[in-house]
Parts: sequence; C-alpha cells; structure tokens
Amino acid sequence: MKRCQKLTVEQRGELQKIIENNERSAREIKRAQTVILIDAQTAPKIIMTLTGYNRVYAFRLRKHYLEQGIIAMRQ
Repeated sequence: MKRCQKLTVEQRGELQKIIENNERSAREIKRAQTVILIDAQTAPKIIMTLTGYNRVYAFRLRKHYLEQGIIAMRQ
C-alpha cells in the first residue's frame, strides 16, 4: 500500500490558521481538522464522530490538500 507523505510544519500551521480563523466557513474548518486528524493517524471512527466525514472522504481530502494546497479546503 502506497503511503502519502506527512504534512510539513508549514502545512500544519496553515491548516491551524484556518481552524482558528472566525471568518472561515464551518465546512472549511471541518476539512482542515480532518486533514490534521488523518495526518496524526487518528482512528477513522473518531474522525467520523468529530467531523462527520468517513474514512474514504478524509483520505481523499488529504490527498487533494497535498496536491492543491489551501484551495482544496474551499472546494
């Protein structure tokens, strides 16, 4: 199984800023939280409970973030 690269310190910081920014939509914040949780190898059940996103969507979202950057959180 091919593994994705880990987030860099800068990427984690960028996602954390989204979470802390009150002007962001709830969807953007949940997406940023999901990417951080996946990177931390949090159990899929916990991610589903906290964000409402299933395992497949969470990994897809992380992949899109690594490819597209912050724009992936807005789509």
